[in-house]
Amino acid sequence: MFQSGEPITGKVVITNQGSDLSHSGVRLHLVGSVQMRLSEKTMGSMFEAMFSNIQPISLVNEFVDIAPPGAFRPGRSEVAFSVRPNHDPNGPGVLYETYHGVNINIQYGISAEVLRQVIRGGTLATGLMEFVVEGVNAQQTPARTFDFTLERSSANVISNAKDRLPNFSVEGRIDNTIAAIDAPVGGSVRVVSSEYKIASIDLQLVRKEEVMMAGKTASDISEVQSIQLADGDICHGMDVPIHMILPRLYTCPTVITGQFAINFEMNLVVAFQTGTNPSDKNALMAAYKFPIKVVRLAPR
Repeated sequence: MFQSGEPITGKVVITNQGSDLSHSGVRLHLVGSVQMRLSEKTMGSMFEAMFSNIQPISLVNEFVDIAPPGAFRPGRSEVAFSVRPNHDPNGPGVLYETYHGVNINIQYGISAEVLRQVIRGGTLATGLMEFVVEGVNAQQTPARTFDFTLERSSANVISNAKDRLPNFSVEGRIDNTIAAIDAPVGGSVRVVSSEYKIASIDLQLVRKEEVMMAGKTASDISEVQSIQLADGDICHGMDVPIHMILPRLYTCPTVITGQFAINFEMNLVVAFQTGTNPSDKNALMAAYKFPIKVVRLAPR
């Protein structure tokens, strides 16, 4: 885990079971990049030719010497290190937080190399070990409470069959739509009235990934996670708490650049019972969508 202003520390362990192992030095290789790809929805469209070979954005690419030339004696040897990743001079000049998405991945890694001449067997290298970058762009932002009402007549209601929706009213509040990545999203939801019985109420976290090039944008929306707030026909007028923890590796502070963007939104999904089977929750649904901005809060 690497946080802004802190070095990456560790040690390289060399186990030599033979004679002295001569070398030309030991070095670390630090890498970091933004990897982008096209979604299956985009392939075959007008973007295919343009984005078929998307070059990664290099964030870190440096070698750091940690031991001079010499030889390791038989047995176990350790080389300690403490390094700070530097921006790739050919990159955007910023370290984005680690993020594992569907079409965009921001990853960092470190490997060690024991340099040796070819006639002596060549360079010995470890595999790449990922390290997580966070807290590099921390900020202070004010809270932004969001109140909403979901009804059949709502202009922004989303439904799989809007013309068949019953008369209903669901109210809710999100404590802060500027969400700290390391704090839960809180709030509450309440069923005021409903002509049909409620089957369930769920809260979905959705990511929107965009890749931009030459004035064109390829975007894709996918679900990160979903939590159930209520199961069955809950009492009307009762506040149901909202408590969603953002999964660290699958979310990151909202990023908008000239080459890519990562945004997040939430969907409150209300499913209605339309038959005798109360577990049939896919027959009729209504949803309310609202954006959230994910941030890394700086310590006060």
